[in-house]
Amino acid sequence: MTQNRNKNSENKPPNNNFQKILFILGFLVILVVFVGGVATTLVILNWKKIFGDISLTPNVNPLPTASSSPTPSSTVVPLPSPSPSPTESSSPSPSPTESSLPSPSSAPEIKSPISAIEQQDISFELLGCQKSTTDTTAQRIQCSLNIISTRENARVSLYPNSNELRRTRIFDTGNENIATQVEFGSNTGPYSVSNNLIKDVALKAIFSFNRVPIEVNKIEVLEISSYLESSYYQGDIKIEFRNVPLSNP
Repeated sequence: MTQNRNKNSENKPPNNNFQKILFILGFLVILVVFVGGVATTLVILNWKKIFGDISLTPNVNPLPTASSSPTPSSTVVPLPSPSPSPTESSSPSPSPTESSLPSPSSAPEIKSPISAIEQQDISFELLGCQKSTTDTTAQRIQCSLNIISTRENARVSLYPNSNELRRTRIFDTGNENIATQVEFGSNTGPYSVSNNLIKDVALKAIFSFNRVPIEVNKIEVLEISSYLESSYYQGDIKIEFRNVPLSNP
């Protein structure tokens, strides 16, 4: 009886529990490897999306050789442009248009004298008289003239209001107005101003009259008092311009 039991136990197939354990362990290993691979792939893809494709291998610059040795930095000088061909250089330049030419109105305006009187080779050319209102009852009048000597070594003195004998005046309807100032070249004064004249060269003089009645619209007489010193004459010269119109500045 006992022998039969032993025989039966020997004839039984070996226990397969161990095989099941091995199978489960193998499956778990495969699952871990698969999950790890998938996770690694996802991490790499996300890394590329965020940081881009970065190579893990270091960039190794090749050693410089004789042919690839760095050249010293230099400034690039542009080559001269080729000279134009004879056909291009022979083409005529465009003629200037009318807009490029100076217009006659751009030239300075030169006043022509309205009257001229000459004494002792000294010419007095009246350019005109202008009025400007100073207030409701008075106005200022300025008379301009060119003084020209036709000879050398002439010195002229002008008198706005030096004394009773030497003064420059204007008359209108019986009223007398004495000059308050004269500008002769670069010299200005209320009593007497002198200047040397160059032969045939005009020197401008401006007489000013202040507090002239507002109703004066025309000068009946403009009397200019002057004195000439020269090698051929020395003495006073009186000049009178009549019926001088007044203009606005």
